[in-house]
Amino acid sequence: MCPTRKFKTTTRVPQFQESKDARIPLQRLIRGALNPTSPPRLAMKNITELTKRIITFRDARDWKQFHNPKDVALSLVLEAAEVMEHFQWKSKKEMEKYIITNKIDIGEELADVLYWVLLMSHDLRIDVLDMLEKKIKKNEEKYPVEKAKGKHTKYNKL
Repeated sequence: MCPTRKFKTTTRVPQFQESKDARIPLQRLIRGALNPTSPPRLAMKNITELTKRIITFRDARDWKQFHNPKDVALSLVLEAAEVMEHFQWKSKKEMEKYIITNKIDIGEELADVLYWVLLMSHDLRIDVLDMLEKKIKKNEEKYPVEKAKGKHTKYNKL
């Protein structure tokens, strides 16, 4: 998470100990925010809480000076690549076994991706949950069930 790193071998999710909301366990916030059965307001509250903790973490370290859109986007992509690295060169059977024994490591990388998504959406003043809802609706129109079910064809080729 260091803003000036070139490469890293491991990544750990920040604990946000400086946050006023540190008493709320991060895992509980993430579960509530990303749980599809959570009421929309609860999800929004938890995303807001997570974002506040991320900003508090960053600002306590005076890292905002390094967080321009290009570098934040690069960090997001680098973290996504670390998720991919867990599955590189593995067969389906190897991946199934690997997931069971490495779920925490994979989860930490996914949390790093979410960290950068929330940070970037905050800095660019984009309501990421609203945009996600709109994108899902757009995809539902582009990929109607009757045309897309069971197919991996791009929408313009259906």
